[in-house]
Amino acid sequence: MRPATVIVGLVLLLASAGCSDSEVEIQGGHPTAEKVFHYVIADPVPAGVRDLQGWAETWQGYEAFLRFVADDEFVKTLLSQGYTPTKWDSISFRFQPSTAARAAFSPAWNPEDVGTKECYVKTGVRNAWTHEGETYLLIDRSNRIVYIWGVGA
Repeated sequence: MRPATVIVGLVLLLASAGCSDSEVEIQGGHPTAEKVFHYVIADPVPAGVRDLQGWAETWQGYEAFLRFVADDEFVKTLLSQGYTPTKWDSISFRFQPSTAARAAFSPAWNPEDVGTKECYVKTGVRNAWTHEGETYLLIDRSNRIVYIWGVGA
């Protein structure tokens, strides 16, 4: 067997470790927004959530961006799951997706334009993608839009 064949085989094996295509629906090489929501927030996506858009990179952990419109009941339920208030100035840098991630959102990802920013953080996040992560929320109450950035190792 040629060394290049072995290397390609190992790369393919490592790339499939952790999450197979059957476990995570893939779209353009990344999990769909629904699967990102499933792993990072809740499953299934509740009726109080609509216009869900998202992007994630999953390799030895994850980085995820989500945006959706949510009713007050869902926001209340979400916040009751261990989120604590924080200041936009301390988390704004976390809401800066890569060019590839930005392409997943239409209209454009633009949390900076939210007028009154209501922000929260949850640490110690555990899910199928991480044993130790963080999730940050920016809530735009006037437009009922929730922005999320999550990361895990």
